[in-house]
Amino acid sequence: MAVIEENRVSLMGAAFLSYARVDGTDEADRLKGDLNAAGKRAWVDRDSLRAGDEWSAEIKEAIRKAEAFILLLTPGAVISAEVQKEYQEALRLRKHFLPILIKDCEPPSDIKPINYLDLTSANRRPFARLLGDLDGAWDKVTETLTQLDLAGLAPAFDPLMEKLRRFAEQKRKLNIPPEVYWTFADLITRMNADVQSGGDPRMLVDRLLDGKYLDQSWHWFSVFQAHAELFVQQLREWQARLPNQPVAEPVPIVLLVMTRQEALDLQSGAAFQNETQELRAFFAGLRARVEADAAFADWVDRYADAREG
Repeated sequence: MAVIEENRVSLMGAAFLSYARVDGTDEADRLKGDLNAAGKRAWVDRDSLRAGDEWSAEIKEAIRKAEAFILLLTPGAVISAEVQKEYQEALRLRKHFLPILIKDCEPPSDIKPINYLDLTSANRRPFARLLGDLDGAWDKVTETLTQLDLAGLAPAFDPLMEKLRRFAEQKRKLNIPPEVYWTFADLITRMNADVQSGGDPRMLVDRLLDGKYLDQSWHWFSVFQAHAELFVQQLREWQARLPNQPVAEPVPIVLLVMTRQEALDLQSGAAFQNETQELRAFFAGLRARVEADAAFADWVDRYADAREG
């Protein structure tokens, strides 16, 4: 079971509580009241889902938009198929995940590595820690953006970073969960490395949104996919603010006589490891232009293990 908001899952600044009705209803209500009294937001599903609502769609949307995911661990929750679906979706979306032991039980194996709070006693210190953990996600967002600023990003990223900092300052006033900022940070780090090597940021955005830059193996892919509308909007707005790249003269492409290994060394940049940074950056830009042309995208595969004639 879950905790979602009455206002059709806007969940602005709210935590999603996952619990089992069989033995966690009273505890969920009590925790909801304690969180509300402490200035935090949470709603139980019994107050939120309406007759005729499609359960799975509402729950998935609630998890996607929630600021944090709080799992109430009880014997019933451990064996509940619904609770399992909820916390697995939260893990998939890289949510700020906070398990809480409410009644003695053995936590599921897939969340054992995550530290959990013990609220089985009357001691209030774990609850105070829970409040701190809820705010801790935003502290991590601020720290992540600060580290990016100190990493020496290319000037092209200034408008995008300015927008992210402005969003983060508003925290719970916007319906943007913390993991979106962490995803942006990782994405900017990757793109910055390519820009520093001579890549065109405008072209990188096109490749990214065409699905040619990152794939499902990317750690944050599920977050990017779940919030695709936001990412597309912000990346397109940033792309529109980038200065137009000068139109380059066509470059004649000459496929040299070489082995496949030599071609791989060219593609990876290993062939230029002892050359100047200027030359490495120039070739990286040239390589990007070549590989952007569908006619030459497979140029490495055109070489054999041994030189031909």
